Amino acid sequence: MSNSAFAIMVEQFANTDRLIKRAEDIVIGDCVSIPTNKPVFVDGHWVTYELGDGLRKVEVNIVRVLKGNRPIGKQIIATIHPMTPGKEYLLSNSGGSVGATGDIATTDFLAVPELSVVEIPSHFDLTTLDGKELKEQMQSIFSRHLFEVERKLVPLLNEQGLLEKAVADRQYEWFDSGGPVKLGQIVETSTTNEHSLVWLNLEDKKLEWSGGMPGKQGYLYFEKMGPDRWKPYWEFSSCDATNIESLAGIPLRAKFSGLFSPGTSGQSIQVSVGQVLFARTVDEPNTVFVIQIVGQDKDHERMSVRYAIVQR
Repeated sequence: MSNSAFAIMVEQFANTDRLIKRAEDIVIGDCVSIPTNKPVFVDGHWVTYELGDGLRKVEVNIVRVLKGNRPIGKQIIATIHPMTPGKEYLLSNSGGSVGATGDIATTDFLAVPELSVVEIPSHFDLTTLDGKELKEQMQSIFSRHLFEVERKLVPLLNEQGLLEKAVADRQYEWFDSGGPVKLGQIVETSTTNEHSLVWLNLEDKKLEWSGGMPGKQGYLYFEKMGPDRWKPYWEFSSCDATNIESLAGIPLRAKFSGLFSPGTSGQSIQVSVGQVLFARTVDEPNTVFVIQIVGQDKDHERMSVRYAIVQR
């Protein structure tokens, strides 16, 4: 996975009072277009003006200002949250600015924190906000949006329950040694770094890794390294052991999860220095690696492990 040009810090939502206090502007606006999603022909080739870490510019038409001195009318904002042209939103500006991208203007309206972009239902009457305090105005919109979320969740939760029953006996998620296991030779190795990619080579199988908290945590990826992203390849299972050697001579029954497995999200799992876990590939589900994270450089994208293969 390539490194982002810069990191966006997303402030977590605590309560409405804090959101109001920290917001420089709070407005209601219609999403007009998302120009950064459109390729532009520049110097003989197509360029998509995407900003780092999912930040993109959106053209909105501000129809009401709840806090601040923003002018009514069209302007560009930047956000990491999904927006759809033709829909109306409650928007909170956390401050900061991003420069011009191509012919798309600079903006000092960044809707980045949680709940800084909240969709307003099409039949919500904005005149019901008249005469109310700012907090009550915002909570009226939050409450109405919550109703819509709950309404959509009811059939999804019912479907979730049915699907959980449908896959309850999915045996191929499990690995069962059928008795005490033997461990192959314990090997010590470190990641290979090449350009922006970092990976472990486990018996000629590449396991992609990226750093997180320096010296403490990082990420192992479900995907197969190569041009086909989002292709399931690695699966992982947790382990309570504190070292590889303690697993020898005991039965092993482990449930593995991979890309698109229920209960997982994203492309990776977080791992910490000292942690022991199991890994296998979808191509060879009976070849199980026991991996112990040994160390992680504080200043460099490098990680070291000990690993062994479980023998039936």
